Amino acid sequence: MFLEDEGRFGEAENEFIKGGKPREAIDMYIHQQDWQAAVKVADLCEPAAVTDIQLAQAELFLKQNELEKAEALFLLAKKTEFALNMYKEYNRWEDAIRIAKDHMPSLIPELNQDFASFMKSQNGGIETFDGIMAQAQAMEQAQDYLEAINLYLHLDVRHTDDNSKLHEVWMKAINVAKHYAHIRLPEVVHVVAKRFIAEGIYEEAANLYEDINASKEIIEMCIKAGQWDRARQAAAKGDVQQQQHVDKLFKQHLLKTQDAGQLVQTGYIAEALELYAQGGVWDKVHELAGLLGPDKQKEVSLRHAKLCLDSQKNVEAIAILACYGAPSTRAACELCCFLMKDLLGSSQKYSDIGHGIQELRTVLFELGKPNAEFHTAIFSTEWLELKELCLIATYICSCLHAQSQGLQEIVAKLFISLLRYCRIVPSDKAFYEAGIACKQLGWQGMAFVYLNCYLDIAEAIDSPDHGTLLDVSGLEMSDIPQNIPVPEQHFISEESREEVRDWIIQLSLDQQVEPTLPSRSCERCGKAVDAASIICFSCKYQNEACCVTGYPVLPHKRVTCKLCDMPANKKDWNSFTQSFERCPWCHKSQQPEY
Repeated sequence: MFLEDEGRFGEAENEFIKGGKPREAIDMYIHQQDWQAAVKVADLCEPAAVTDIQLAQAELFLKQNELEKAEALFLLAKKTEFALNMYKEYNRWEDAIRIAKDHMPSLIPELNQDFASFMKSQNGGIETFDGIMAQAQAMEQAQDYLEAINLYLHLDVRHTDDNSKLHEVWMKAINVAKHYAHIRLPEVVHVVAKRFIAEGIYEEAANLYEDINASKEIIEMCIKAGQWDRARQAAAKGDVQQQQHVDKLFKQHLLKTQDAGQLVQTGYIAEALELYAQGGVWDKVHELAGLLGPDKQKEVSLRHAKLCLDSQKNVEAIAILACYGAPSTRAACELCCFLMKDLLGSSQKYSDIGHGIQELRTVLFELGKPNAEFHTAIFSTEWLELKELCLIATYICSCLHAQSQGLQEIVAKLFISLLRYCRIVPSDKAFYEAGIACKQLGWQGMAFVYLNCYLDIAEAIDSPDHGTLLDVSGLEMSDIPQNIPVPEQHFISEESREEVRDWIIQLSLDQQVEPTLPSRSCERCGKAVDAASIICFSCKYQNEACCVTGYPVLPHKRVTCKLCDMPANKKDWNSFTQSFERCPWCHKSQQPEY
């Protein structure tokens, strides 16, 4: 004791050892903080005391706030719990967790609870965002990645209303799983993705699902985000059924949003066409119909024409049918016939409606071409009506063309032939045009008959008590109807009507003209028949009608078109083809017959 007090530690050590008190020597050195000497004595005399030396030195470091050195000695002394408690007392939870993870993993759950309790105590017993975040970061630094993930995911709107902070934390959970706990990555992705979905952040959810190749979920999120290209690309990597499902949904989306342009780009031509049609964008409708083939184009043409007709835009309807054609259907036949009858029934001059008649005549001609399926789809009466209207239109068009070339005889014959159809064309117009054409040619007798009939019709129009039909005289030997419909309005002005009356009166007074129609003998019964008639009023024998003039074709004058085989009288055929170099019926190139 005195030696120790005098600083003679070596001699004191020897005395303690000789006296069988090595522990007192060790305590002496511990007191003097001569750790090396203390350990030397312990190694020689009392190995069990090494631990006490290490703990004593650790306590000294602890007092000096050198916790890392203290930790090392605690661990060296196999007193892990001392190191753990040390860090807990100093609130260095990350180090405490690290010690537990490395040396006492069974204590980690308890340590986490202690940490959580500490953080709550710092916030009045309330679980806070920063507190849980600190725990999670401590777990991550301690490489307890599973618990770090749990804590990151534990954070939600209960802890903060800052969504950006929450998103960042949840993404940290995914990143930890991706790099250190890959087995949990699918679970973590699904949890975070559901939270994004709840917030309507579908694009970000799709990005998350890409980390785990969840194609079904990727597609679903892309669709909800409106990223259809991405959804279709994802579906293309899957099976055919999945692709078809996405394509179906995409088409439904485009139809719902009425995105016709996108429908076209993605190949849904028929659906885009329907959208444009519903929106009345008919230029686009016809453009797309052209891509689907001639049958679809004609079908759309008929649909458009019907709408125009419903809006009383007949001229537009005719132009559409002429441009795109009409399908070989009963509905098309009925519509075209209605339009033609409406046009032919107009009181306007043929020159004013000639273009429309020509356009519609082309449509009727195409419908009238041999087509067994079409013919069986319509009634025979409708078929006959179509052919008749096409014939009338042909006569009018040929008449206008002949007028342009000064072929007055052909013009007169055509107007006369049109008299057969005065139940379709306005009767006053038909008789007036025929009479004037004959008058201009000097066919005075015929002109008198026709213009006289015209005046009867004109008087009937002005008479308030006239019926719908009028009996006319002087036409008994012709195939002109005897009961003629009376139009509702005049074709020409009152002044022109007076001129006709004056001419008829003058011709009657002169008594130099026989007011009769020229005749010929019927080939079957031999009776006299109107020279222009194709049907014998007596025996009902019917001649072929000349495709140039509508006059009866006489056997010894008969020629035919080499392509459509339509008959004509040679003289009229040659006059027409010499001027136009085509057949008036099929419009194909033809030459005169000599």
